[in-house]
Amino acid sequence: MPKLFLSFISLALIICTTLCSCSYRGESHVKALKETAQSMVEKGSKLLSERKYDEAAQMFQRALELDPRNDNAYVFKSNLHLQKNENEQALADATAALKLNKDNVFGYVNRACALINLKQYEPAMVDCSKAIEKDPTFYSAFGNRGVALFYLGEHKEAVRDLTIAIQKLKDKDAAQFYFVRSQCFREMGKEKLSASDKAKSRELGYNFTEIKPQETK
Repeated sequence: MPKLFLSFISLALIICTTLCSCSYRGESHVKALKETAQSMVEKGSKLLSERKYDEAAQMFQRALELDPRNDNAYVFKSNLHLQKNENEQALADATAALKLNKDNVFGYVNRACALINLKQYEPAMVDCSKAIEKDPTFYSAFGNRGVALFYLGEHKEAVRDLTIAIQKLKDKDAAQFYFVRSQCFREMGKEKLSASDKAKSRELGYNFTEIKPQETK
């Protein structure tokens, strides 16, 4: 076999090995970035639970700089904005999460919460229904759909969803739903049930004011 041909084969093998090695190193680098970004999301979540909003926001932003496709970072950013009553920003971040991952049920519920706060009850109900369709055990979606239904004046349906959430969630996570159900019972003329739920929500530390459903046409 001619030496020139053998040299060509050797060169081709070297090039192939180099390219494969570069490809592996590239994939490894991307994986490391994604893992670092997710670690920052988790740190940001802890800071958020401690209400250290500025520090949490910085963590989520750094995570997105490393991995712009981290939908969980957008979900936690929307959580942060909801806690600060920045509903337009919460809506935008929840929508960004869903554009990256249409199966992120937290994105649907966060967007629904923002929509409820913005008095857009029907699209909020739709988002909760999508979350339930994707995960029938995601009980916060039932609770928030119940809230949307209450504001739409659909009291019986609201009680159904709120009751599912109350039965399945821990008490501390169900305080608001007890109160909204009390308001449903009040509208339905069931004063004893209303008083019982209102007392339970107060016991759980929910700070409330009387609310009324949206007038239906």
